Amino acid sequence: MKMFCISETVDVALGLRLTGIEYEVIQEKNKILEKIEALTKSQDYGIIILTDTVYQTIEQEIKKIEKKQNIPLFVKLPKTGVITDG
Repeated sequence: MKMFCISETVDVALGLRLTGIEYEVIQEKNKILEKIEALTKSQDYGIIILTDTVYQTIEQEIKKIEKKQNIPLFVKLPKTGVITDG
């Protein structure tokens, strides 16, 4: 099974692409939902990675999908902060 990333920015998506994970940069809610629907219907994808912003945009819909089926597994990437020394 493959992994797929949906991100609102190209930065995260490109970083994951370097590891071989397919991605798409989507910012509109309806387009995110269309992509999620296509990915869950294809059954080729076992893990769908969502950035925190994307996840928050469609959180209720993701929870409905998770109640109906175990695959794909949705993974939320947390927002990252800058770590400073001192």
